[in-house]
Amino acid sequence: VSFESLKTEADVVDFFNTHFSDALPLLENFPQSYFENPTGRLATVYADNWYYKNFYLIGDAAHAVVPFFGQGMNASFEDCTVLMDCVDSGDDNWLDIFSSYNKMRKSDADAIAQMAIENYIEMRDSVAQSDYKAKREIANSLSIEFPDRFIPRYNMVSFTSIPYSEVYKRGKIQQEIISQLMENELDLQKAEKLITEKLSVLS
Repeated sequence: VSFESLKTEADVVDFFNTHFSDALPLLENFPQSYFENPTGRLATVYADNWYYKNFYLIGDAAHAVVPFFGQGMNASFEDCTVLMDCVDSGDDNWLDIFSSYNKMRKSDADAIAQMAIENYIEMRDSVAQSDYKAKREIANSLSIEFPDRFIPRYNMVSFTSIPYSEVYKRGKIQQEIISQLMENELDLQKAEKLITEKLSVLS
């Protein structure tokens, strides 16, 4: 099914009844509103350099992300915090301040952009896979048993101040650990060995 295939009001009503019936009571002027509002596009902004002379980009202007991790505004607030740290620790040379800030934040911006895309794919595809629930249960068990080393990626992003770039790296390692542990019944001794070897203690 695509937007182009929904030609008539009856098509739209049938589609929403089938796939989004719980949303129908919340939609005003439906189905006319479907045809009156344009189809939007989502995009990610990648830029290597966020500054030029006296001009500087921050927030979405520098690194807009798709909304599937709910971190766009938070990433922009973090920009402000890190930029002010650079201002406070630097001299009056704004080009040096901007350059330092650019180096500090670029990897984090790229990481949350990638995680937002991956989260969309997870919500679209992975939740329907048979092993999705098992992976989530293992991740939750490991976070309880080894809270100083293993925190699920979503929790790291949403409830800690761990930089996005570190979250991304740790998340990949944690997925590898979970995949190894899924081969048999959950073995906490094996889990402890893998986690101790691969994940540093979180401060």
